[in-house]
Amino acid sequence: MNPIKIFIDWLVDFALHIGLYAVLLIGGLAGLIFLIVRLIKRKK
Repeated sequence: MNPIKIFIDWLVDFALHIGLYAVLLIGGLAGLIFLIVRLIKRKK
């Protein structure tokens, strides 16, 4: 097996997982902020 190819495959896999978790995390935070803002606006 080519060690460079293994490394590149691992790097791509790692990047995809990090990207997926980042999207989920940012989406979750954005949703939470959106809900908090709506609650604050409703109270006024």
